[in-house]
Amino acid sequence: MRSDTSESYARNCVPGSIENAKVNGTIVLCENKDPDYSGFGKVLEMQYNGGVGVIFIDDLKRRVASTFKDFPAVVISSKDATEILSYINSTKNPVATILATVATPKYKPAPEIAYFSARGIAAVVKSHNPSFGPSEIKSAIMTTASQLNNDKSPITTHSGATATPFDYGAGEMSPTAPLQPGLVYETTTVDYLNFLCYHGYNTNTIKLIAKSIPPNFACPNNSTPDLISDINYPSISAKLNKKQSRNVATGDCNSIVHLINKHR
Repeated sequence: MRSDTSESYARNCVPGSIENAKVNGTIVLCENKDPDYSGFGKVLEMQYNGGVGVIFIDDLKRRVASTFKDFPAVVISSKDATEILSYINSTKNPVATILATVATPKYKPAPEIAYFSARGIAAVVKSHNPSFGPSEIKSAIMTTASQLNNDKSPITTHSGATATPFDYGAGEMSPTAPLQPGLVYETTTVDYLNFLCYHGYNTNTIKLIAKSIPPNFACPNNSTPDLISDINYPSISAKLNKKQSRNVATGDCNSIVHLINKHR
C-alpha cells in the first residue's frame, strides 16, 4: 500500500493505491467493493504495473461471465476468499496458478436469476394493481413496451439494421406505463395446455410432460393447428399471402389494427 492512500483503496486495488514493486511479477488478490472503479480498470492498472494476474473477490460478479481480454483474471466468492486469505497468512511465500477457463457441463444448481435481473417493475405493477396475477403483470409490461428509440424511430441493432421482435422481444419496457396498461391478457394454465393440444399432443401425453394439470382436464375435441393463435397471450403473429390484409380487434371495440403484407 502506498503511504498516501487508504487501506480500503489498496484492498480494492484502486488505481494508484498499490506500490509498483509489490505488484510486479505477482498475482494480486483484490476486493471489488468500490463501485467507482471497474474491474477492467483495475486489471489494466495491475497489468501496467507488471502484475501477472488478478483474483477478484466479488459475490455478485462471480455469477456472470466476466471479460478481461487476454489478461489472467478470475472472480471468486467471499467464501472461497476466506480459504485463500488463510493460506496467504500461513506462509511467507504464497504461490498461485490461474488456469484456463473450462466449461462445466451439467452444473447444478442451474439456472439462477442473475443479480442484474429487473425484478422491480413487476413488483411496482403488482403494488398498483393488487388483483393482477403473474400473467396479467407480464401482459402489462409487454403491451406497454416501446419499439421506438429516443429519436422516435424504430429501434435498431448494433449494426444499424431495423430491429425486430426477434431482437428486442416486446420492446423496451417502461417503468410507469404498465401501472395503467388498459387491456391486459390473463393466460391461464388451461390456455397453455390447450396450446399443446392444438399442436397435436393428446391428453395422455400432456399428463406425462405437465407438472400439474387441473382435474378432469381433456383436450378439446376440435383441437387443430388452426386454433393455436387462440391462446390468450399479449402478442400477435400473422401469416399473410401477397397483397393480403386482415383486420384484428384489440379488445376495444373501437380499436382495430389493419395488417397489410408489404412484401411483394
